[in-house]
Amino acid sequence: MTEEVTYILPVIPPPPEGEVAIITAVDGYTGPFFRGDGPINLRCGRCMHLLVYHLHPGQIINLVLKCSNSKCGAYNAIISVPTVENLIGRLQNASSATVAQLPDLAQILGYAQKHKIDKEKLFTGIREYMPEFAWIEKLIVPQSPGDFYGLMGFLIALLSWYQAKKPSKRERVKKTANDFLRADK
Repeated sequence: MTEEVTYILPVIPPPPEGEVAIITAVDGYTGPFFRGDGPINLRCGRCMHLLVYHLHPGQIINLVLKCSNSKCGAYNAIISVPTVENLIGRLQNASSATVAQLPDLAQILGYAQKHKIDKEKLFTGIREYMPEFAWIEKLIVPQSPGDFYGLMGFLIALLSWYQAKKPSKRERVKKTANDFLRADK
């Protein structure tokens, strides 16, 4: 049997109505949305409530799960594990100068997510101001606007975590992120 794995899902802002499928619990139901016999469990990224129990890889994709914990209600995006593995592999092989710019990239992605910046404008800005991260455009191939914003939320969380785990000795360069943010206005 394959080893059991639990993933904590990225929490995203409430998606615009009609842009992504959202699974919501009926009143009073607090259990997992899906149960199976596979090795994967999914937990809410805010409260750690179990949302999916024992599914197989790829069994559910392109969904948002609204947490079934009545005290939480966070929107959790289901993302592709190969996409995450590709991203982590690229970050592990990145230069220390590139790693030092991760907080700036996270700031740009957070701003774009909060202000619902069009993905073409976002990627144009990244190519112009942070060309070492241009590969992110090819990595993120969303099927819908909900996927795009869900992946951005996940990237922000992952980049913050990665930066905390691998601190740089180089002082952060704020100019790039500030230039990008000012260019939007």
